[in-house]
Amino acid sequence: MNEIVPYSFNFDKIIPFRKSIINYYRKYGRKSLPWRETSDPWNILLSEYLLRKTTAKQVIPIYLELSKYSISEINSLPIFTLKSILKPLGIQEERSRLIRILSNHLIDKNQSFYRNINELRKIPGTGQYSIAAVQCFAFNLVYPALDRNMIRLLERVFSIFSSRKRPHTDKMLWETAKLLVDPKRPKEYNWGVLDLSADLCRPRNPNCLNCFCKKFCDYFCTNGINDI
Repeated sequence: MNEIVPYSFNFDKIIPFRKSIINYYRKYGRKSLPWRETSDPWNILLSEYLLRKTTAKQVIPIYLELSKYSISEINSLPIFTLKSILKPLGIQEERSRLIRILSNHLIDKNQSFYRNINELRKIPGTGQYSIAAVQCFAFNLVYPALDRNMIRLLERVFSIFSSRKRPHTDKMLWETAKLLVDPKRPKEYNWGVLDLSADLCRPRNPNCLNCFCKKFCDYFCTNGINDI
């Protein structure tokens, strides 16, 4: 099997980047999000399904409602009841279908199943990001939460640009992102990246002056305050 070579970047930035991200999370991170208070792989995977194409604020009450149920209870819920619970998030038809498929696959599985990446890949609707989230947030393993927010941060801080039209499918980018994860604090690191990206390193009008990464960020060094 050919080895996947990560993208090249300034490796000297890794340590200060990790520290800055974790410091940001500890000071300003969204620690009260309920799916960040559990290490149960089912609830973490459920939250990832709910968080697609919506906001954390919208998901909180829906997650709290569904997390009251066991996997078997969700699997046996009348479909119209599941749709009714999911309706505030939109696309409830698709969400209910995927969550029912998910619960059907996981109803009799133990913890070791969730560690089996190849088995998780077989579940419709479970992509690489969801799998990485389970490995990190349930088992504290070194996997990057590589979504569009993390991709944007890597582009700006490290000038790492994927050669793919769909960067989240880029294996080289995943390997590169994995190198950056703090091996001792992977959960705090990933949560910090997600929160800093949403709060400061926004797609438009990034708040560079208050960013914890500005001292070594390529984007800030190139654009300075003129682009803010």
